[in-house]
Amino acid sequence: MMSAMAGWWHDPVVVTVSRLVVALLFATAAGHKLRNFVDFQDTVENYDLLPHDLLAPAAVLVIGLEVGIVAALLYPPAVPVGSTAAMALLSAYIVAIVINLARGRRSIDCGCGGQSLRQPISEWLVLRNLALVGVAWLAGGSPIFRDVSAWDYLVGLFALLALSCLYVATEHLLANAPRTRELVAAHD
Repeated sequence: MMSAMAGWWHDPVVVTVSRLVVALLFATAAGHKLRNFVDFQDTVENYDLLPHDLLAPAAVLVIGLEVGIVAALLYPPAVPVGSTAAMALLSAYIVAIVINLARGRRSIDCGCGGQSLRQPISEWLVLRNLALVGVAWLAGGSPIFRDVSAWDYLVGLFALLALSCLYVATEHLLANAPRTRELVAAHD
């Protein structure tokens, strides 16, 4: 049983699942970017936030940060650094999206899902990234010490699977939203 002073966010299952979800997210993101580096560099360019000479170094830096976040979240002494870096990088993505939404540049690809899940930036991506900042915050928490049972491992596994499926489903919905709007408009 948890201490009365510790909230649910300190439960070892919540903290561990959050760490694994964020690590999986950034590992997948870095994989997409590494497989299609030129496309990712084009995505960075499309955001129109950096001079041309900084595009390649910025793309490399983002991938390096994502890989570093994964490593830090999987190495317990470095978890606070990994969690903080994840929140900072997700916040930077939010700022880049918001700037371009304010400019009226909604058709640029967010760069989130690689070539297979191209999706334009939107307010929904801002909200999704804010939720991910919250998960990254949970990932950096200090879990309380309690006995962890087989049931906890099972709950953790199912939570990891459910959250991963929810993320993938959300990515597909966001990627297909423009086509869905076009189909609905065509039928009206």
